[in-house]
Amino acid sequence: METKKISVRFELSMLRNAIEAARLLVGYIENKLHQSEHDERVVPHAIAAVLALTRDRAGRLIAAVEGDLDPREILAPENEMEPGALSEGDEDVFLRPWSAKRRLRQAKATIRRARLDLAESGSVKNP
Repeated sequence: METKKISVRFELSMLRNAIEAARLLVGYIENKLHQSEHDERVVPHAIAAVLALTRDRAGRLIAAVEGDLDPREILAPENEMEPGALSEGDEDVFLRPWSAKRRLRQAKATIRRARLDLAESGSVKNP
């Protein structure tokens, strides 16, 4: 059974759309298109939320591309590529979820780092 792939093109498109939404919301304020005082108060917070989520999502994509995060952690309907939908030669970059073996290696490395952190902080006498 072939696992699903994450389309980097689809992921970047989703991020671009989120940034465009924030831009449109700024225009909404600039052009005084809001319908009420409530909208006037809420839109800046909506812009900040969209940008914060976009920044976080971009950071997670970078971590997945660099191999520091299992791509399954960013799998979403918006970036999911069904097996066989495109061939590897098509214009896209694909991320595949890590194998169980790779996840286990990463978990062991995380535990080692945590033990070292604890030992350095003096919280544990024998890591």
